[in-house]
Order: sequence, then structure tokens, then C-alpha cells
Amino acid sequence: MKSVTLKNGELLTIREATANDAEPIIQFVKAIGDESDNLTFSGAEFTLTVEEEENILRNYAQKENHIYLIALIDDKIVGQSHAYGSHKARLKHAVQIGISTRKAHWGKGIATEVLNFLIDWAKANSVVRKINLKANASNTKAIALYERMGFVHEGLHKRDFYLHGKFTDAVSMGMLID
Repeated sequence: MKSVTLKNGELLTIREATANDAEPIIQFVKAIGDESDNLTFSGAEFTLTVEEEENILRNYAQKENHIYLIALIDDKIVGQSHAYGSHKARLKHAVQIGISTRKAHWGKGIATEVLNFLIDWAKANSVVRKINLKANASNTKAIALYERMGFVHEGLHKRDFYLHGKFTDAVSMGMLID
């Protein structure tokens, strides 16, 4: 767990999610799905039950190359991130991450703090040696954040997103953990 005072004075707490967080996580994910065009789903497309989400969170807690983080202000989830890797020996060192923040809290530095926490976790992890992510190419603020944090461009996925009648590319980025 980590607590940080944001630039606006609010106290942000970042911690690993537990099965008890399943219901508020579902509410959070449904909300962000409708707030941002940078995600791969809408709120209506996120249909997990509380029991299914609880099982996912328990599964994350049991795997050495998985983590699910939530970021809270006043005990409300305002951001989340997760990292997950393969169970296969040849691939388990590389984790894929996702990160999101409620729109009302954009620009406060939450994503930076969550990403710092995630990178520190990866560096302390004896298995994880690489972090991978994909971002909508039009999400220039997120890409700039990833670049500032040390991620490098590794590729482009043409027509990866389809939204509002238009295709958008996705950028692959990665960070070596050594």
C-alpha cells in the first residue's frame, strides 16, 4: 500500500485489490467504459458478475506475475491498473498492463502514481522482466506519460480500434525491467 498527496492536496491511496473490492471495481469499470474512447469496451459491454470478479481478483492474488491495483480518494475508486503474465515458462517474464482513471480525476497525477507503483512492483518481482502495453494512437496524453516513465515504442497495430465509424491505430510500448 502507498499513500501520496496529489498536487491538488487530495490524498491518494494505492493498494492491491481483494475479492471484497469486486462490486466497486465493477461499478468503476462500467463508468470508465462510458467515459473514455481510449478503452476497448463500453460500460454496457462489461458484464462480469460480482462472483466472477471476485474469482478474477483471487486468481490475480495467487499468481506471482499478476497484480490488480486500485487507487482511492476518500475510499472511492478513482483509478485502477492491472498487470498479468502468461503461465508459460517462455512468456511469464513479460506482463501486459492496463491503466485507467475516472474522467473527473484526469490531470491530477493519479495515472503517474499508479504507474510508478506498478513499475516498482515489477522491479521487486523475481519473475517480471518486461512490461508491455498498448494505447490508442490518438491518446497522446497517455502516450506522453508512458514515454516520460521510460516506455519505448515497439510497434503499431493498424486499425486496432473501431469507434464512431472510424478506425484508429494502437501503439505498442514496452519497458525492460533490469
